[in-house]
Amino acid sequence: MRRTTVLLAATLSIIGLPAFAGIEIVLGEALPESGAPEPGKLNQPMGAGFDAAGAMYIVELDGGRVHKLDAAGAFSTIAGARGEGYEGDGGPAENATFDGLHNIAVTPAGDCYISDAWNHCVRKIDGKTGIISTIAGTGEAGFSGDGGAAREATFNYVMCVSLNPANDKLYVADLKNLRIRVIDLKTGRVDTVAGNGKKGVPEDGAKAASSPLVDPRAVAVDAKDNVYILERGGHALRVVTPDGLIRTVAGTGERGMYGTLSPPTARTRSG
Repeated sequence: MRRTTVLLAATLSIIGLPAFAGIEIVLGEALPESGAPEPGKLNQPMGAGFDAAGAMYIVELDGGRVHKLDAAGAFSTIAGARGEGYEGDGGPAENATFDGLHNIAVTPAGDCYISDAWNHCVRKIDGKTGIISTIAGTGEAGFSGDGGAAREATFNYVMCVSLNPANDKLYVADLKNLRIRVIDLKTGRVDTVAGNGKKGVPEDGAKAASSPLVDPRAVAVDAKDNVYILERGGHALRVVTPDGLIRTVAGTGERGMYGTLSPPTARTRSG
């Protein structure tokens, strides 16, 4: 039996709490052996986001659905017709199909931006109408379109999406293109923030858009427009500052663990 849960504890170790201190299961229970998605149950939840009313939105990898848990505890499925595919744009999100949901970013108003990884695109659920559309990508793997319309650009394995604090830019971890890209939500234009398409460790202080990346799987933006890139396979955290330069802020590139008193880039101890 597998147990699937939504655990909102990714930062516990950062703020110095024990790994499982205060963790509570807010949604999820044991699945049948078949692993088939069922109403009210979760199948490999991969990402969560919140709107201004405190509602939590959850995407499933295998279940191919998007759920909503409102502040009062009411649970509903808002997207996903069960089964893999790339259908439903222009209609109700509940009738849409997806292929490899990995992450979700939610605006205060409840607009949902979803990384539909194996469809190589970003899709949007309108928070007011519930209508789904593709805002970036064509459904085909590739790399093209920088400087033009995101809807006509190509991506290759959209792993993560993240909104800036102003909610007018969407940052995209374009994993197999080894790039971080940004979509201007007002104009629809897409550009590359970091990565030149080659695999390698970027040099500190170099131009981010001209530098290689190892494994850009997640991206987040702070209030000062610093763009943070998590490289799982690179065992490092990078940052792109507003001037477009990249540097490593944590990790040496080697797998391991170090003491909490060591500087973030201190050499790791194999483990």
